Amino acid sequence: MDRYCIFNNALPDELCNLALAELDKKQLESASVGIEDPVLDTQARMSDVAWTMDGHWLEGILFHSALRANKLSGWKFVMLDAQPGNVQLTRYPTGGYYDWHEDWSPFIDEPRIRKISVTALLNDDFTGGEFEFYLDGKEHAVKLKRGDVLVFPSFVQHRVAPVKTGTRNSAVAWITAKRTL
Repeated sequence: MDRYCIFNNALPDELCNLALAELDKKQLESASVGIEDPVLDTQARMSDVAWTMDGHWLEGILFHSALRANKLSGWKFVMLDAQPGNVQLTRYPTGGYYDWHEDWSPFIDEPRIRKISVTALLNDDFTGGEFEFYLDGKEHAVKLKRGDVLVFPSFVQHRVAPVKTGTRNSAVAWITAKRTL
């Protein structure tokens, strides 16, 4: 079973440019942490975000990537009622990061949970800002290029390392489904 899937160049340059142009037009806000009661915590995260509207074209691409990864990877999550959420457009400036975290919580009393996380890298003209997993007691950096889509189970611990130079831009979505495996 694969721990994660990468779909190289799933977003061609034209779509990356379109998403970046949208991000430039949006009113960004400081990113928060937490699912139930989000709070600003610059010790855990320093980035800015904006959200897409329901039915945005990125939603479909990221949702399809998640369903494809679930099938190819052997995760076998039950996804009959799967739903994409709005896409988070995220901008990490120089010095920006998101410390170790998971995208789900087993303690949230909701009928639906995040099962699959998806991130698309919209640019790669920056240094640092590596996407890393914590697997088997070790940090594992994932090499992503512009247009790559990374898909992984939402319970896997991960982070975005500090950006050293430039700005890192990404599109992130979480696929929710009923609380069954």
